[in-house]
Amino acid sequence: MSEQHAHVVYTKLLLARGHGYPLWIPEPDYTLPPEYIDKGISVGDVVMIRDDGGFDFLFNIFLEADHPVNRDRVPPRFEPLRVSGVNPTRTIYLQHGRRSSVTSSLVTTHSITAGGSATMPLIAGGGAGVEFTISKEQAAILVLPEGATRFDTNHPSLMRNYALEHAHEWYEFVNGPTQGREALNGSLVLVSGCDKAAAWGSAAMSRPSADRSIKLTFSFPGVAEGQIALGSSWTTQLWTTTRLFPDVSGPGFAPFKENQGVFIRGFTISVREKNRVSRVLPVPWRPDVQLARLSKPLPDISSRAPYSRSPPVSGPAWGTQGTSDRGYLEKDNLTKLVSSIVELHLDDVSKLSLSSASTVRS
Repeated sequence: MSEQHAHVVYTKLLLARGHGYPLWIPEPDYTLPPEYIDKGISVGDVVMIRDDGGFDFLFNIFLEADHPVNRDRVPPRFEPLRVSGVNPTRTIYLQHGRRSSVTSSLVTTHSITAGGSATMPLIAGGGAGVEFTISKEQAAILVLPEGATRFDTNHPSLMRNYALEHAHEWYEFVNGPTQGREALNGSLVLVSGCDKAAAWGSAAMSRPSADRSIKLTFSFPGVAEGQIALGSSWTTQLWTTTRLFPDVSGPGFAPFKENQGVFIRGFTISVREKNRVSRVLPVPWRPDVQLARLSKPLPDISSRAPYSRSPPVSGPAWGTQGTSDRGYLEKDNLTKLVSSIVELHLDDVSKLSLSSASTVRS
């Protein structure tokens, strides 16, 4: 098997675990306003998925145009989406427990005691580190020393309809003469949910063969009064790429906030310029029968940037994987898959139904 980019391996394999789209680079852009950096990626963000495993924040649909997070960042004539109720977002603290991990298949996990033994199953809160044994050509691992909190919108249909109404405006603005971002069709995402952490360690491995098992070790930092002391660390192997946050060295305590978006959920947005029809597709963050059949475990991003004068550019690193039937134009008829919200059961993904098809006259 040929070696692949670390972020492609990581995204492809952890996507199958059912938590959402895994970001290889979950950090916010630290040139953004402090009000954004403080929270990181959030429900209502319109972001552009990058080809390096990260994202670019554009604006948030729930905040006013003059809010510090949105100031000088929103399209012309922008009006936020206003919802009633005091709890627009559902929050589950420690959805991922402290010292937990998310791994790809056929990766075994054991805790390591201070003496270096790796004989006990991993127990949240115990041990000095974690040892991962990998028996496949490719593997992906996310470790969450402080756990992670899950956030999801309580208004998915309102968000979907809002995106349908404004999709063309967003691409015209992002790719127009004032921005010129060359956002590829399908690369814009309206975030409807995310899992955020204060600390994490990620690893991706791609090797020529699985003739033998290899081991990776992650060491936890010390914790006192909710603050992280020293830094985590990886003991790595050949063919493995690792990342850490916070990447600190030396003694001392430093508090860190949950502003790292390790998983995101939402809607990818695609438009067709000529016919002025837009579609909003539920991002298949979780695997299902349709995804497996279409071999579409990653976002369907084209090589063209709508409303941009730039020529087609290279698509994402994972390349094209065939034609998607999630929405297409045939002669004068627009066949559009109408999104539906379904309850996703991680242990029974074969029963999921993502969408139904309807044909409308353009």
